Amino acid sequence: MKAVADAGFDVVFLMPVMPIDRNLSPSPYAVTRYGEVNSELGSLQDLQHWLKECHQLGLQVVLDIPLNHTSPAHEWGGRPDFYRFDALGKMHAPAGTGWKDVIQLNHDCPELQSELIVVLRFWLRMGFDGFRYDAAACMPKQLLQALIASANAEVGESLHHWCDDLEFFSEVDGMTAFLDHGSTRRLQDGEAVGIVLEQRHHAGIIYLTNHDSLHQKGSAWKQWGTRYSVMLDELSLSEGHLMLSFCEWRQPSATYSFLD
Repeated sequence: MKAVADAGFDVVFLMPVMPIDRNLSPSPYAVTRYGEVNSELGSLQDLQHWLKECHQLGLQVVLDIPLNHTSPAHEWGGRPDFYRFDALGKMHAPAGTGWKDVIQLNHDCPELQSELIVVLRFWLRMGFDGFRYDAAACMPKQLLQALIASANAEVGESLHHWCDDLEFFSEVDGMTAFLDHGSTRRLQDGEAVGIVLEQRHHAGIIYLTNHDSLHQKGSAWKQWGTRYSVMLDELSLSEGHLMLSFCEWRQPSATYSFLD
């Protein structure tokens, strides 16, 4: 991580680091447990050591966290009150998404709301500096406000709170940045192009590419492949300081490890 800090970055954005069931989905957004680390990436101890190293280098770390849905194989499977059911009595994906590998949580359940607060506190105590709330538009605004308030009460209002939905950014108190799927800022021929949409608190962030843009023209993967040192050199010339950890539909051979 020293090379990242030396290149001028000050924020590292990690996609979900929790365990998944690869027999059901390779996506890190289809989590099976919230309080553990995917063994492909290392252990909780490895992650905590890595976070400490980042902080010593002046790097903040934001965790992408999916609190709207889980894998069908999640450990909460024994709590049907934690999930929504369709007219046929079956658990289902978030409405209108067409996703096949996740099931919608029931945010009206008070016990689930309490568990989600516990989840955020767990990762804050691990050392994270904030969260990007995946699929925020599918979650109740009041719940997101409660989660943000609880997180800030745990650590302080210096935390990052990001979403990818403009309405939520505008209407949910405490959101600090709106980073859209389509309105990303990219580098072409060494120059930044595109836009970064509004942030309430400037944090020196460039959004290089979104989590599911592996197949989009101009994504970091297509531009740079494994030439990360070249990408770091190019980004150091820009005003931005955000590094994306990996693409969503990753293969194990392309996955970062906290041991590396």
